[in-house]
Amino acid sequence: SYTLIYFSSGAKLKPDTINTKILPAYDRYLRRNLRVMEISFANDSAQWRRSIENDTLKWARSWVPGGAASPAFYDLSIPRVPYFILSDSIGNQVYRGSSISIAIDSLDNRLSTKRK
Repeated sequence: SYTLIYFSSGAKLKPDTINTKILPAYDRYLRRNLRVMEISFANDSAQWRRSIENDTLKWARSWVPGGAASPAFYDLSIPRVPYFILSDSIGNQVYRGSSISIAIDSLDNRLSTKRK
């Protein structure tokens, strides 16, 4: 199984951006094969809540105070947002970077035989 962790700025996303690339992969694979988690580095929780209030995304989403400097994420050395980390079932990072397309391609290459 794989986990895609997506670090965002908390800004409202346009429909043709990152989420429209993640959603097809999320729908394509069984939940035991793919989990997605969005971590928002919005300035405050109110900004984050406004950014998600009308969306219908299916994966887990959270806000963290302090952004990339938060003790919970500091060791991950997140250099910018958006940023993606794809990890396998034992926590090995198989992709780190700012390209959702490369992250999804990497996932597809690993899970191509495990589709619904």
